[in-house]
Order: sequence, then structure tokens, then C-alpha cells
Amino acid sequence: MTTIRKKTKIILALTISGMTLVVLIAGYTEVCTLRAVTVDGQSVEKWNKKSPLVEGKSILRQPLNGFVESSLADEKTLKLDYKYVWPHTLNVQLNSISPDCLLLDRNSATLYGLDEKARVLPLKPEFVDWERPVLTGIRVRKVYQCPSDIRLRKVLPALDKLRSEKTNFYRLIEQVDFASKDFVEVTVAGHEHTVRVRAEFFYDDINRYVDFVARYQPQLEGIKVIDLRHDGQIITKGKKE
Repeated sequence: MTTIRKKTKIILALTISGMTLVVLIAGYTEVCTLRAVTVDGQSVEKWNKKSPLVEGKSILRQPLNGFVESSLADEKTLKLDYKYVWPHTLNVQLNSISPDCLLLDRNSATLYGLDEKARVLPLKPEFVDWERPVLTGIRVRKVYQCPSDIRLRKVLPALDKLRSEKTNFYRLIEQVDFASKDFVEVTVAGHEHTVRVRAEFFYDDINRYVDFVARYQPQLEGIKVIDLRHDGQIITKGKKE
């Protein structure tokens, strides 16, 4: 029994010494310095300028409390988990609210989410909430970055306003297409025609369309396009035009 106890003590002492050595190496050498940050598996550019994390500093000595607080300041983030990926990477896993809109990348046909600031978000495999428009005709550069089409900054707040004030109609918007530089084209569920509007007056133009249909209940069979880009005018184009 005495021999077994001695061996146990020796093994325990070696284990503690080994763990202490790992901590010292990780904390005070360049072996485990932070050199990269990933969010949901995607590499983040210029992370050292966007967060309190310090490039080149030991992973074990990073200001993680400040990093967590700054991340949770975004109301879209409910919680986050992080883990070290040996030897130089911090991987952050976000648990976020569902995106405001969906975005189909023009080049890859990959479906992403968009938040209210027009940042591209990866969709989790379990995503099932499809009651939101799909934006098309836009190229995705990188996840967590904004696409280069500045019209998004005008259209997204307008869509959010429609969701709040005209919820039933908002749910009917299937697609918002940005393929043309001259207009934004909206597809409404249950209608054969599309609606062309101005990005900078997206809400006003759509509001005119909703009022026009509700007030006059026009016969729109055979109509391909309803164009609302001209103040005070509603121009229709037939399928044969």
C-alpha cells in the first residue's frame, strides 16, 4: 500500500508540474499568443481593431470580459461561447436572434441572413423561419461584412417599417431584387406581376402600391410590371409589351 501511495503522489506531482508548465508556457511565451479570431468558424478581419483583444498577447491574458461585454452590447446577440483552438486562435460561437432578411448570393447562390445594419450572417442548419423577404441580385463579399450595394442601407429600414406597420403585406413579400441599377423589383405572393420601386423611396412607393390595390381593386390579369418610380403615377406593362 505504501508503494502504491508513493507512486500516486509522484504521478500527481508530475501532473501538477506539467499543468503548471503548460500555463507558464501559454501565459508568458509566444507559443500561445493570439493571432486569429473566428466567429462561427469564419475568419474575422481586423479583429484587433474591432474588439479589446490584443494581437500577439498570450491567449490566457486576453481581456475576455471586455470582449464578451462589447459583443453582448449588440442587442442581436443573446449569448456567446468561446474556446481556444491551439495554438493561436480564439473561436467565438454566437447565439443570435434570427436575421431580419434573407440574402441569396448572386455568385454562389448560397443563402445568408442580413441584420438591420446590412451585415451578412451565416444561417444555422436549423434555421426554419422563412416569413421574411429574400433579397437577390447582390454579391456577398464576406460573412459579417456589408455588401457593396449601398441601396441596402435604404431598403432595409423601409422593410423594417413595413413589418411594423403593414405586417400582413410584409409577409407577402417574397423577393426584393437588386439586379437592375435603375430600380428595385419586388415580387408579391399571389400576384403574377412584379412591382418596380426606387430604393431611396422604397417605403413610400410600396405604400402607394398597397393603397392603390386596396382602394381600387384593379383587374391586374395580364399585367407583368407595375412601375411606381414616378411621383403621382402608376405605370403598368402587359406581358406582351
